[in-house]
Amino acid sequence: MFHVQKLLADCPAEPVTFEQEFYPEDMLLTESLPYTVERIEEKDGPVYVAEGPKIEKMLGYTNLDSEKGFAFFQRFLKESGILADLEKAGVREGDTVRMYGLEFNYYK
Repeated sequence: MFHVQKLLADCPAEPVTFEQEFYPEDMLLTESLPYTVERIEEKDGPVYVAEGPKIEKMLGYTNLDSEKGFAFFQRFLKESGILADLEKAGVREGDTVRMYGLEFNYYK
């Protein structure tokens, strides 16, 4: 305990603050990487598949299990035009949307 007390006493009193240097959401929302949206007929109904490096990159670092991460991903889909392209392909409420092994039900 005395050793820890000495280490703490030798630490600078002013905390070190690191500034964020990279904002991935700014880069990806404006980045013009290609993607595709297609409708596939399956026995349970149509499935809409959206793929491309833009989507794959976003899914690679977004935590969809958190509410904030999922909201961020939804905003990305809207602002990048992917939702509009899904609607042009005919997606309706409750339809399945597949992106790199993940499946979502579409709700506006």
